[in-house]
This record gives sequence, C-alpha cells and structure tokens, in this order.
Amino acid sequence: AIAENDARNAFLSRMSHEIRTPINAVLGMNEMVLRVSARAKGLLAEDRKGVRRALESIDIYASDVRSAGSNLLSIVNAILDFSKIEAGKMEIVPQEYELASLISDLVNLIRMKAEERGLSLYVKVAPETPSRLIGDELRIKQIITNLLTNAVKYTEKGSVTLSVNYRRVGDGEMMLDVSVEDTGVGIREENIQKLFHAFDRIDAERTRKIEGTGLGINITQRLLKLMGSGLDVKSTFGVGSVFSFAVPQKVVSWKGIGDITKALKKVNDKRAKRKTRFTAPNVRILVVDDAPMNIAVISGLLKRTKIQVDTAESGEECIEKFAVKSYDLVFLDHRMPGMDGPETLGQLQRRFAAKFAETPVVSLTANAMSGAREEYIALGFRDYLSKPVMAEELEALLLRVLPPEKIVVKDETEEIQELSDDTPLPDWLIESPFFNTKKGVLFCGGNAEYLETLALFGRSIHFQSSEIERFWKEKDYDAYTIKVHSLKSMAKAVGAMKLSRLAAELEEAGKEGDISSIENGTEALLTLYRNLSKPLSRLNEEAASLSPAPKKEQADAVTTKRHTILLVDDDDDFLALTSRWLKKDYAVTAVNSGKKALAALEKEIPELLLLDYEMPDMNGAEVLRQIRANPKLKRLSVVFLTGTEDKENVRNAESLHPEGFLLKTMGKSGLLMGIAAFFD
Repeated sequence: AIAENDARNAFLSRMSHEIRTPINAVLGMNEMVLRVSARAKGLLAEDRKGVRRALESIDIYASDVRSAGSNLLSIVNAILDFSKIEAGKMEIVPQEYELASLISDLVNLIRMKAEERGLSLYVKVAPETPSRLIGDELRIKQIITNLLTNAVKYTEKGSVTLSVNYRRVGDGEMMLDVSVEDTGVGIREENIQKLFHAFDRIDAERTRKIEGTGLGINITQRLLKLMGSGLDVKSTFGVGSVFSFAVPQKVVSWKGIGDITKALKKVNDKRAKRKTRFTAPNVRILVVDDAPMNIAVISGLLKRTKIQVDTAESGEECIEKFAVKSYDLVFLDHRMPGMDGPETLGQLQRRFAAKFAETPVVSLTANAMSGAREEYIALGFRDYLSKPVMAEELEALLLRVLPPEKIVVKDETEEIQELSDDTPLPDWLIESPFFNTKKGVLFCGGNAEYLETLALFGRSIHFQSSEIERFWKEKDYDAYTIKVHSLKSMAKAVGAMKLSRLAAELEEAGKEGDISSIENGTEALLTLYRNLSKPLSRLNEEAASLSPAPKKEQADAVTTKRHTILLVDDDDDFLALTSRWLKKDYAVTAVNSGKKALAALEKEIPELLLLDYEMPDMNGAEVLRQIRANPKLKRLSVVFLTGTEDKENVRNAESLHPEGFLLKTMGKSGLLMGIAAFFD
C-alpha cells in the first residue's frame, strides 16, 4: 500500500509538471497582452477609432486565452487537491479577511461565465453580516467557486443566486451561512448521494458534453468536513437545486457589510486605484530553464520592473554565467535534461560557496504537490515559484528576496507606444453580416493586413470551393475533411465566423465518418462560401494585393543574417499569408506538402521547422517520424502548427517530442511572439 501510494504521488507530480508547463506560456504571455491593453486604455487621450478597435480586439483575444488557461489550471488543481486530501496533508489555515473582498472575487470570477450562457447572476447578502472575519479565505472561496461553477455549467436558462447570511454563536464567533441556488437541470433524489463520489458524474448521458473532473463536489464536501461542516443539497429534477453550508468563523469586527452593491463597488474602486509598482534597475537576475518559451514568459513579466535579466538554457550554462557575474537572484528550473536543478544547485554551492551564500536561488517548478516548499528549502533553495508563473506571485517573491535598498516603489506611469492603423476599413465591410471585422483585424494584426488577407481569401474562393465540391462528389472523404479543415482556419482568420463554424462541423463529420451530415451540409457550405466572392470583389485589388516577393538575390543576401525557417502547410492561402508575416524578420522557405518538406531538408537544414499537422499526402506526425529517424536531422527543432480543436492531434504528436505547438488561431501577433520566444 505504501509503494502504491508513493507511485501515485510520483505520477501526480509528473503530471503536474507536464500540464502546468504549457499553461505557463499561455497565461504568462496573455498577462503581457492584458498589461499592454490596460496601460494603453489609461493613456488614450482621445477616442481614436483605430486604436480603440485594436484594444477591443486585444481584450477579446486575451480574455479567451485567460479563460482557457484558467479552466485547464483548475482541472489540475482539483486533481492535486484531491491527492492532498487523500494523503491527509490538506491543512486549514485561518487568517483575517474582508468578506466583501471575498464576494467580489467570486462575482468577478463567475459573472462572465454566467453571461456567456445567458444567465442572470444574483448576489444577496444580509446587510448585518460582519465585514471582517478570521477563517481560511482561500478554501472558503474554493468551496463557493466549485458550487457557483457547477450551478452555471448545469443551468441552461434562468439564474444563479449566491446568498450569504450569518448566525451569532458566541462573543467572537459566528456561523457563516452560504447557499447557491440555480434553475438548472436538477438532480433525481436517488442520485443525490452519487454527487459526493470521486470521479463520478450523475446522469452521464445527459451531461456528457459538460467538461470537468468529477471531483468538485467531493473536494467541497471534504474541505467542509475539515472545517467542521458539511454540504446540504436540495433539488427538484428539472426545476433546480440549492447547495448550502455553514462554517464557523471568528469575528474581528461586528460592523455589518451594509448594502452589498455599494460594498462591492468600494472594493473594485480600491483595487483599480492600487497602481503602485516597483522598479529595480540595479538588480541583475539569472533565469535558467531549458524551455525558451518559459524564459520568454518570465523575462516579459519582469520587463516593467526594469530588472536586468540574463538567461541560460542548461545547468552547465548556469554555472558558466554564475562564475563570471554576480547576481541578486537566480531562478533555476527543477527539471532539465542533463544536469537538473537540484544538481546544478549543488554544484553552485560547492564551487562558489561565498558567492552562493549571498545569492538567493529560487526553484522554478511545476511540482505543486503538498510538501514541495519544504522539499526545495531542504535542498538548499531559498524559495520556490510554481508554474504557471503568475505576475502577482512573481512580484511578491521579488519583494521578499531582493535587497530592499535596490527596490524603488513608484506609480505605474510607464508609457506605451500607441497602437495606430490609419488604413480605414470600408463601411460596407464593417456592416457586412458575413464578417466579424474585429476578429479579422485581431488575427491579422492590423487593418491593412486584414484587407490584404481578405483579398487573398477572395481570390482563392473559386478554386478552393471547386476542390471541396470535387472531393465531395468523388466521395473522397479523407481529402474532403482536410480541405474543410483548412477552410475552417482561413475563414476564422478573415472573421467569416458562420462559414468557419459550418466548416468545423463538416470536418468533425468527416473525422467521425458521418456521411449523412456531409451530404446534408456541403451544399450549404459551398453556397455560403461562394456568396462571399461578390462582396470581396469590391475591395480595391491594387491596394489589397500582396506586395511582390523580394528578388532572389535580395532574399539570398539576408539569409545569412537572419534565423532560417522552413514553413510547411498544405493550405496555399495560409502558407502565403504566414510567409508574408514571417519574411520581414526571418529567412523563410515555404512548401505545401510533407514530401516537399523532406525534399527541402535534404538540401538545407533550417533552424526551425514550422509543420502543419493535417496534410493530405503525409501528415505532420509522419514527417516528424522520418525526421527523427534521419541522423542528419536529429538536432532539427520542430514546432507543430495546429488548430484549437486538434486535441487528438496534439496527443498523438506529443509522443514524438516536438519543441512545441503554435495555434493557427493565434493570428499574426501571437505567431510572431511564439516564434520570437523560441529564438530568444
């Protein structure tokens, strides 16, 4: 039993590392996008149409990334919490907190999810409820978040209501009464007890499309038990449910919270005014991580502090730099090939004892298991920072470990270069029901690029639609599926969202072998696709056409000065568009098939291969297998280009150990940022 428990904990630790590492890149890069947007809005003196539209697009894009990353992180956290509770290592840590702040966090977290589903969110708090309490705010927030999230997920229409009240039980103690009520699907009486089973989901057939681990209610019940409480459930099938609990809390002040609407506004206003930041221009930090993307994330988050950042991608390189320079702090990744973090730490301690004693070394790790902090401190680290790295946690750690005399606290008034694009979009395009111009401009990186992409898209409609129709009539459903897959991506790129959704549905039908759906839906797809030719023909062909490619001798002249990339994608439109984006900064060779890619690699080996996964003659996985089998190409770095829906492709490709994945839907800015991070 002990061996089994140790094996399970080792597995969860590995899983934590593998899942949290990519989340680090997603949330870290997104944090930088949100910062740029927030500062630009604050500095915008006038309502300039182009700037405003660009900022709105940034918000849409970044919010989607934040939501996806946070959802993935919540799944990991649920599994890890379950493991901690199972091992008896979950602790309740009471501390002083403000009830209004806790409720504000809950409302801000759940409001958007409720609005997306068309639900009303109501908050009812008894005005006399004491405002300052002592309890485990983090766990109470986790419990209520679980209940609210479930209520929103299982409610298709109506509302979700959070109610908070209290009962005095002593001079300095009270019971905090909380309930979450919904108008959702409800639960059959015989199934209520099944709610508390780990990894179980009631009414599985009816709720199969709802994501989740099946651990939320089980964890909630166990946390409440640790607090001396329990969860009460009342439900009417088809009508709705009420989940409630009462936990003992100590009272710091019996002053009532008052009107909850005013209290929440006060909290939000206070947070908005909290603009103080710090800089530390005389501080030098060494960041050590074998993943270039992780280095880029941390370096980006540190940018506004003006800290000087050196980087290393291995333990050996860390030792070399530590030997010749003095650092105020070293961030050292735990898991690296060759010399890992603890081994590197030991070398630093033995070889540079005096310097090591004065330099705090902090472990960068995706190991969030119970006891991790004690483990790293025992190894000799000053502290540890868990991946994904959050801006607030990073800055809090810096304030703890950096020399106070080197930190300068200031108001956040860092200037930002204004985003602007003077190229106007035609009114008919903005008003067109066929295109979401905000999403198109976001993807392409500006108005001018968007118009060029639209022109490219329009010129290819006749050929591409004919290809789809040919494969459909010939019943070549494999080729058909790849074609509608490409259309899905390009349609989304130009903001033709209805066309993109229809292409996605037919792609899924092709993968599932659902011939009936293909037969019923293809005519509608082709009609909609071809109907876009007429409005797009209105674009000024001369202004929208792509600039001519550089002459061969010009291209050759810059090849030796720039990083080299081989771009592989069977979609000629996407290939042309992405090549244009990349050629400004990189020496790019573009081919439209896996076979051509292998042929190109026989002639010249680039620094980076950007490889589409879905291709008709030979998919990306097969191309990479042949690359890995070729001794001449063993050092070639390969990054897959995928769509957001290609989860199965990603799982299949991970076993081949590519250097990473980039989403086609990231658009120009996202792709360029991801590639730049690889080379940095």
